[in-house]
Amino acid sequence: MQVFRSFKEHRSFALRVALFVFLLASCLIILSLILMPKEFINSGYPGTSAMLGFYDLPEDSLDVLILGSSHAITGVDTQKLYDDHGYKSYTLGCSEQNIAVSYFYLKEALKTQHPKAVILETLMAFPFRDDKILYSSAASSEKALNYMKPGVNRLRAVYEISKYDSELDPLSMLLHFLRYHERWDNLSEKDLLIFDDYAYLTLHGYNVKYGNLLKEEQKYHPFDKDSGRTGELSPVIRGYLSRIVDLCRKNNMELILLKTPSNRTGANEYRTMSAFAEENSLYYLDLNEAEAYGKIGFDYKNDMGNVGHVNFTGAQKIADRIGEVLKESGVTPGSPDRDWEETEGLYKICRENFMISIEDSKDEYLSMAENRRYSLFIVTRGEEGDSVYLRCDHKEVLYRDGTPVTGTLPGSQKEYEAYSNEEGMSVMIDGDEKITGDKKWYAVIYDEVLRDAFDVVYSDEDGRLTHI
Repeated sequence: MQVFRSFKEHRSFALRVALFVFLLASCLIILSLILMPKEFINSGYPGTSAMLGFYDLPEDSLDVLILGSSHAITGVDTQKLYDDHGYKSYTLGCSEQNIAVSYFYLKEALKTQHPKAVILETLMAFPFRDDKILYSSAASSEKALNYMKPGVNRLRAVYEISKYDSELDPLSMLLHFLRYHERWDNLSEKDLLIFDDYAYLTLHGYNVKYGNLLKEEQKYHPFDKDSGRTGELSPVIRGYLSRIVDLCRKNNMELILLKTPSNRTGANEYRTMSAFAEENSLYYLDLNEAEAYGKIGFDYKNDMGNVGHVNFTGAQKIADRIGEVLKESGVTPGSPDRDWEETEGLYKICRENFMISIEDSKDEYLSMAENRRYSLFIVTRGEEGDSVYLRCDHKEVLYRDGTPVTGTLPGSQKEYEAYSNEEGMSVMIDGDEKITGDKKWYAVIYDEVLRDAFDVVYSDEDGRLTHI
């Protein structure tokens, strides 16, 4: 009996310890999720949403996996690739995503997906940050791995990548509450959205870049394929590229190398990557090369959101070319999927926002801004006095007394403040100033679905708009 009683006591103690460890681990996980920085669809390059959305995909539903930095995130319109070509694609990317991260993302993806093709955007195969072995910042590597699920692959990624960057601490990369504990004072509504469906809002990893370069002077020109010279890839970068090649071959996946239009690479990089592609019997599509650039009808001023990233129309053209390349490579589309059908509504929202972001007629702009999901702020100053016009939560109000107008935006807890008086002009949303300069007419549009002040413009005396 004594032995039996002792066994029961030990078992009870063990259960209490196990329960304590479980509760402690659960609290630390929740704490880490709250403290970690987040990039959702209202960010330029929403790596958090991309990773969370990827884990939410049905198993073995992908035809094509796209890997790379922000040039990949904005560069391939995954919805158009599905709508017009039938390919179910997903972009796993984040800002400054280095080639090592892309390799570990590929390994992670193969746990649940077996795509027929992998597209690797090659910007980060060349020096982006000359002082870094992997060419990306420590912060970018941290963000890239933050939302990867715990496991051997993540441990290996942290170990290898931190080995190449002395700014990275492996322990704090694994125990996020140690790394980000100082963020307590800066937490906001955004940090709690990690537990909301909004965190999963994504166009299968693709994010629309708004605007164009029509009003900017650019010296970009596509290069001739016979120009430039062949260089050498760094041994570390070549090593990770070779591991990606081997992993694709082992899993019978077609690997396609892609460079989207950008001012970041030129003929030398093209020649160098072409040599690697030829050595490994890979298809390489560099859309900065004159013939490839012309084939898709690309127009740098119309189809770029900024000097490095293509906009909505640019990503559509690239998606069409990718669809052709996939077919030429013998990659067949899978069956239709509800997951891609259901993102049509979000795609329409992003398309409408893009059309506003390139409109330069004030009258047409204001007409387009009447969409019910928009909150519109207009601040003016002139001979007739200063004013703030606000259309928010389906109400319209005009203020002329110079007093700051404050409130909360619908669909979120974001606070706003707008004024136009002797002190100046301002539209502040969630603590972020949206207007700069000394013009006499500004407009800010906030999208209640995307929770994003996605467009800011000012008007010249002739009534033409400039997007900031």
